[in-house]
Amino acid sequence: MPPKKSSTASAVACKGTKNRVTKPKPKSKSKATKSNQAPAKSKNKDEEIDPVKFRNDVNKMLFSEFIEFWTPADWKRENEGEEETEEKEELRMGMSRVVLMPKRKRTDDPTRVARITERGFKILSTIYAGIDGRIPDLNGITHIYEDYGAYGMMEMLEMQIADYAKELTRRSPSVYTLFPIAEALAFVCQYDEDMELWFGVGDGDRAEELVRVIGALFLHCIRRLGAEKDNMGESMRAMVGPWPGLLDPPEKGGAIKNLGLVVGNMMNLADRWGNITGYEADVLGWKKEILKIVREKGLRVVTIWKEYEEYEDTIDEEEPWLEVAEGEGDPWDFAKLWKEYKKNNGPEVGISTRDLTKLTKAEKRRLEHYLDF
Repeated sequence: MPPKKSSTASAVACKGTKNRVTKPKPKSKSKATKSNQAPAKSKNKDEEIDPVKFRNDVNKMLFSEFIEFWTPADWKRENEGEEETEEKEELRMGMSRVVLMPKRKRTDDPTRVARITERGFKILSTIYAGIDGRIPDLNGITHIYEDYGAYGMMEMLEMQIADYAKELTRRSPSVYTLFPIAEALAFVCQYDEDMELWFGVGDGDRAEELVRVIGALFLHCIRRLGAEKDNMGESMRAMVGPWPGLLDPPEKGGAIKNLGLVVGNMMNLADRWGNITGYEADVLGWKKEILKIVREKGLRVVTIWKEYEEYEDTIDEEEPWLEVAEGEGDPWDFAKLWKEYKKNNGPEVGISTRDLTKLTKAEKRRLEHYLDF
């Protein structure tokens, strides 16, 4: 049997010869049954989950550090009778970004949901700093078009979405990487002032499209967490044994201690946008899909504004939601929606272009004179 020609061999054969070209052997005719050949990549990454990977992901989440942060109820209890500063008032009223508790104040109470993973908080801190670095007033710039800060915040969100999408292109995407990104984006949706900045952008169509993409990302992450165990065949599930799934409630051994709160923050995005525009199925239908999944698992969805509260679904069960025609596929296909978003909004999507902290004083002065920057 003659040796199989490789693309390298073809290139060598053609070297120094203009007219002679060696055609590579068509892939469709090659035999792909050798045991040492790498398996073809599946379009659906969820199908590639195996028991070893599942147990590794669960172990990583179980041993992740979940850091406690202040809630309005904590501040009220800790500072009762003391003079209240503006910062403390914002924390007490639930108008603040996430502020971590000092170590001496942490309780290690397993029932406490006011937590964020260490990896998620690092991403969230990057988003906070990036938003502030793109708000003109905070960077000594006053004469510039009104929406600069809003587009700057959207840019920070888009950069995290791009990181999430990049992880999905890996041969074996890890929920240990995916979840903290979704978690951080969900916590951004907890702070109303940041939300108002983004929602007030002049290009309402782009803002709406971004809400749809982030919602699809949230739903993808929730589905992925469930798929870690639910999509296994019987033989694989037998190998896993009694391990809890990543979507299981913490009180039933679930590894993600703040999952109910993260989902509650995801709901805040839908509710805040829905209060402005109305609940349009093709924009916010992901909300109901998420709630259906987590409630089947028995997860308690909560919010923690002034007190701990169980989240109540404000959507009428009889309200018509997005109906998918046969053959059209999943309307919340994250990869597809993200691809469309990038196509609709230009090649700079997912790239840092509005960071004012990187400008010199001369560049800032120049920027104020050219308002269409």
